[in-house]
Amino acid sequence: MSLEVWALFVLTESLLCLTPGPAVLLVVAQALTRGAAASGWATLGILGRNDVMEGVPEMIDEVQIEGTFPDGTKLVTIHHPIR
Repeated sequence: MSLEVWALFVLTESLLCLTPGPAVLLVVAQALTRGAAASGWATLGILGRNDVMEGVPEMIDEVQIEGTFPDGTKLVTIHHPIR
């Protein structure tokens, strides 16, 4: 392998390592267009069956998140969060 090919390979791999993946781009896009709360929802939506151990999706029927706002607290329930 010539030095030019090796240098091009190293440069290309370095750029690919610095490029965020599609999940990161989704969260950033949601935060920029809809605000921080939407980016949190986008982050929750990234988790899938392949991301957890076997049997975990069946054990978790719902996830509850409580947030404090100027007009009081709100409880949000997500049913079957891992699909």
